[in-house]
Amino acid sequence: GERLGSESWAAQRTVPGTERCVVEGDAWPRARYECAGAPVQADRPDRAASQFALLSEQIDACLAKPSWHPRTWHRNEPFEFAMGERQQTWTDLSTLPPSAVVLKLQRGLSGDGYHVQLDLVTIR
Repeated sequence: GERLGSESWAAQRTVPGTERCVVEGDAWPRARYECAGAPVQADRPDRAASQFALLSEQIDACLAKPSWHPRTWHRNEPFEFAMGERQQTWTDLSTLPPSAVVLKLQRGLSGDGYHVQLDLVTIR
């Protein structure tokens, strides 16, 4: 997609449930794919939590497919933070360095809303 910086591009496709995806880095294991959902108002944390839960279920179903073989994706224990923030990770230890899918429900820096963020990263 469109170049956004020296090693950053707008992704040509977005993950369902997100509205903006960016690719950072030009090769594995440095490359990172990040998608962000639309902001949800702070007074609607239930709506943000529902979006997080739905996307988490969809990721589970996707990573459980046999088409990932020989990858072995493992769902880790979820983390819950203060202010309703959450994180769910899946790791694949069949590659070095290991790869991870990280789903986050984060409160915006201004504190006026939440957004769901999906990162595909390499664990260093």
